Amino acid sequence: MKIVTLLVLCLGAFGVLLPIAFYVNDEVLGSPGRQHLTLSDWLHEERRIPQLEADKTILSRLIGENAVILDALIEGRLSLRAAADALRALRESKPAHLCSKDDRPPEQSVEEYFVRRAFRGAELALRDDPRRDAILERLQAELDDFLCAQDAQP
Repeated sequence: MKIVTLLVLCLGAFGVLLPIAFYVNDEVLGSPGRQHLTLSDWLHEERRIPQLEADKTILSRLIGENAVILDALIEGRLSLRAAADALRALRESKPAHLCSKDDRPPEQSVEEYFVRRAFRGAELALRDDPRRDAILERLQAELDDFLCAQDAQP
């Protein structure tokens, strides 16, 4: 009797687990981008969700702070150099695992890279702004002054 009971339980568990396995394979692993994942890969990715959510929160905050800096630059509350310093501090506050490779051209100093990055960020933000020409003229003058001062340094 015990063998029959054990056999029924095993078949019942198999009958429950098999449909679940088919569901996981078809519905979860069959979704776009997951077709080639094994079940262990999928479980590993599922365990990474809390870290990915935390990274998303950090990146969202950094994007918001970047926008505030560029808005202050455009409105004239920050100079180009001050905006560059703020962008650099923001980049340096980013956790190492979220930092992209250094995309600074080797001929540029770190300061020049961030000054040019601030200028380019404002330029992009002003794409459809009617004040674009006047603001970019002011920022270009600041950029030229910065580059002249850099050239004058020994």
